[in-house]
Parts: sequence; C-alpha cells; structure tokens
Amino acid sequence: MMKRGERVMRIPLYPKRVSPAANLGDGLIQSGELLVIQHFIPPHSIVFDVGANVGGWTNAVLEHTAAAAVHLFEPVPDTFQRLVQHLGPKNSEGRLVFMNVALSDKQDVNVFYHYEHMPVLSTFYRRCGAENQYGLKPPVAIPVSSTTLDQYCRSAGIGRVQFLKIDTEGGEFDVLKGAREWLSHRAIAFIQFEYGGTFADAGVTLQEVYGYLQSFGYRIYKIHPDGLEWLPHFLPQYEDYQYSNYLAVEAGISLG
Repeated sequence: MMKRGERVMRIPLYPKRVSPAANLGDGLIQSGELLVIQHFIPPHSIVFDVGANVGGWTNAVLEHTAAAAVHLFEPVPDTFQRLVQHLGPKNSEGRLVFMNVALSDKQDVNVFYHYEHMPVLSTFYRRCGAENQYGLKPPVAIPVSSTTLDQYCRSAGIGRVQFLKIDTEGGEFDVLKGAREWLSHRAIAFIQFEYGGTFADAGVTLQEVYGYLQSFGYRIYKIHPDGLEWLPHFLPQYEDYQYSNYLAVEAGISLG
C-alpha cells in the first residue's frame, strides 16, 4: 500500500529500431534493459559491464552505439575465454577492455563458487536455494582476484563513467561499496543493478542498497518492460526478492 499523498511517477521509454541481425535474445527486451541502453548510453560513453558473463549485455550496447568504450569484468577463467571469443571480433578499434577480475569492496583474492553447468549463477555467495531448485551439482570453489571500481578507475585514468551495469549474483552491494569515491564525486551517471533471491544468499537487502545510493544523491527507479518507475521512498513491499532490475540516476540528471 502506498503512503497517503505519495506520488508514483512512471516514465515511458519508447523503443528504437534494432537490426534484425542483432540476435539480442528476448531477455533484454522483456526486462526493459534494452530500452535503458537505448536511452541512457550515448555515443562515446565509458561503460562498465560488471559480471559480463559471455557478453550479451555488451553486445546490445554495441548494437546501439559501436562508439562506446566498454570495460568488461568477468572473473571465471572459462567464461572469460568465451567472452573474449564472442566479442573479440567486434573489438577492431580497441574500444573493449576485457578484465579477468571481479569488482568488489576490496582488493583481495577470495573463494568464488562456479556452477559449471549454469555459469550465469556463479558468485561469491553460494546459491544453496538455487542448487535445490534447479538440481545443480555443487559448485567448484575457485580463487578469484578482485579489485574495487575506485582503484580500477584511478589506475586506468578514468574520470567519469556514464553507465555502470552490475549483475554479480548477490555481489552488487560489494561493487557499490568499492565505488564510494566515485559515487561521492558523482562521477557515475547511471547505475543499473540486478535484484532478487541472490540478495538473500548474500545477506543483503534492497533497502540497504537503496539507502546507500540515496546517501550519495542518487534517485532510484525500477526498470519495467515499457519504462521506469520512480521510487522516491523505500517501502517494505519492495523487499520481495523477486527478480528485477533497478536504475540509479545521479541527482543532477533530469529524465524529463
């Protein structure tokens, strides 16, 4: 139930033409992520794909604007090789930077749980519920190196990130905590992060992430298939652990 007098703002986003040969899959369209890419990643943007997997999301960015400079972070060696094989042919101008490392809240080496038969679920936080739900074999524990977004940007000479996409199966809050300096400088324009049962596995709540981002002046929107829903105040019913994506927008940016 909404609070009395609270106003919910829905911002429609209208699709732009996509080449039939793009082969983007239905997931990005049904979730509304493709609309977000089309509306908030202009040409020549610096983009971070954290939890890149085999590059499906970045491929959609490149179909929208081949002029984007994308830094892709994928810590699992086997998945990283598939990522490079998939997108390497599109890197003739060197705009893609492939990093076989995780972004987290500190520079370290930690145990990472790799699900060999469903690598998209691989994470720092073991997915016991998903193992039971999908009948998965126990994951392989591998050592993975991590760094922070702040440290990476300093070493790479990156002053501003236009779009930060985070899909790290429960590690989203860790990535954001490792970006404290860039967030405090409002040097990240848009942040898209995934939410769902992975937060329960990680012992993190959406309310924690919401409050953290708001403390840096970001507005939070829920991504829908046809646009955005502004959430000016956190309400208890949002903490449902259902799969969804959110967009945090730096306070100085107007969405109209």
